[in-house]
Amino acid sequence: MKYNAFKCTVFFPLLDNEGNEFPEEVWAWWTDQGIVSGWWEGYDDFSRWITAVVKTQADIGAFRAFLIAACPRFRQECLYLDYHEVRHEEVA
Repeated sequence: MKYNAFKCTVFFPLLDNEGNEFPEEVWAWWTDQGIVSGWWEGYDDFSRWITAVVKTQADIGAFRAFLIAACPRFRQECLYLDYHEVRHEEVA
C-alpha cells in the first residue's frame, strides 16, 4: 500500500496553566473537531482536538511553524504534535 499524505493531530488546552479560559479571539483562527480529555505531567486536562491531512514533509514543517506561533497565544512552552503516514483519498 502506497502512502500519499501525513495525518497531523494536535491538542490545544482549553485553560492556561493557571486555570484561566482563553479569549474567544484565540480560537477564531481555525476549525476544531471537539474536546478531548488527557493527562499531562500529573494532572488531567481538557483540550481541543485538531486534525489535518498534509501532503509533504514541507507541509509538516509549516504545521510545526503554526504550532510555534500558537505557543505564546496559549501561554505554553510547547504543544503536542503527532503525525504519521496515511493513505489519503478525495472522494466525490
